[in-house]
Amino acid sequence: MHSMETRSSFRMRSVFAFFCLIGGTAQGQTLPDFGRWDTVAVYGEMGEAMAHPWTGGITAPQFSAADLDGDGIEDLLVFDRSGHRMLPFQGCTSESVPDSILYLYRPDWRSAFPTDIRNWALLRDANCDGVADLFHNSQSGFRIWYGEYMNGLVGFPNAPTTNVFGNWDFGTGDQVLPLICLNTDIPALDDFDNDGDLDMVTWTETSSSLYAYTGRGATEGSVGCGDTLIWDVTNRCYGMLNEASENNDLFIGEDHTCGFNVADPRLEIEDSEAPMRHAGGTTALLELDGDGHLDLLLGDVSYSSLTACYMADAQDGQDSTTSTNETWPADLGGVALDLLRFPAAYPLDVDQDGHRDLILAVNETFEIDGTAWGLVLPQ
Repeated sequence: MHSMETRSSFRMRSVFAFFCLIGGTAQGQTLPDFGRWDTVAVYGEMGEAMAHPWTGGITAPQFSAADLDGDGIEDLLVFDRSGHRMLPFQGCTSESVPDSILYLYRPDWRSAFPTDIRNWALLRDANCDGVADLFHNSQSGFRIWYGEYMNGLVGFPNAPTTNVFGNWDFGTGDQVLPLICLNTDIPALDDFDNDGDLDMVTWTETSSSLYAYTGRGATEGSVGCGDTLIWDVTNRCYGMLNEASENNDLFIGEDHTCGFNVADPRLEIEDSEAPMRHAGGTTALLELDGDGHLDLLLGDVSYSSLTACYMADAQDGQDSTTSTNETWPADLGGVALDLLRFPAAYPLDVDQDGHRDLILAVNETFEIDGTAWGLVLPQ
């Protein structure tokens, strides 16, 4: 039996010999010029041709739609939280399949995006100039890279220097402080009040309630909301709900509590002790039941399903959760979602038929097999 010293010495000599062999074969020779070849067809288990087999796989994808090349057709950006990868896909019409949109992977477009992006990234037009801007996580807040068309492709030439700030009023007047969106979370980001500029709904940092950030600027007579875009923290208890500290149960109605809200939200709520926790949550705001009012889809870091929160306007105009369902979309005639862990929902018009679709994907990078995402098309 060899001693530890003998085995270690043998292992080191083997490694040394291996590197010598590699080096020896290269000496005096011209190395080949290796190029990328990603046109080889790859087929699945059932014999079907895979559309994008050379993207490197996707673990925890986040989806955004925007016209990146200025051709009038929306393209798709997939940001994979695992590996911090930007995966751009060009939207193309198909002559063989009329009235359809195909997506072509464009690795050559990746260089147009910033490289040091972590946790989450979403494309939206923040300054109303018709060009996509990039929102992304920065510590416990977010930053915006403003996009410009450069040589026919959206680029982001100017790096932001600070996180985005907004107005917080706790009863003594506005305080300009950073807006919060934690690195574990996915915010809901869109023009929810239809006034021409972006709004955001995301989880608070220490409690189980939701922040509502309302953007204003375009509605104040400005030309291009980006130059004067102002964010107000309009509610720290959006949806009138609390999530339990031990699981993903939600408290609504009389069971709901909210402590230390901003001054003059859409509804005054009696201060009380709020649960102190935040393990991670995803947020999507969209209409689920056809009543003309936006609802919530919430994901929790420890669960495989999304909780639907059906909302209505209370008498005072407050967005209030009237009922919840943890087996969505089974309550709408579908099959209950089971997406491994920590699901997120991304509302966007994938087939560009004028009706918003819904992409569902995990927001977790550990113990995920890379297949946990799918597309829901409206009926």
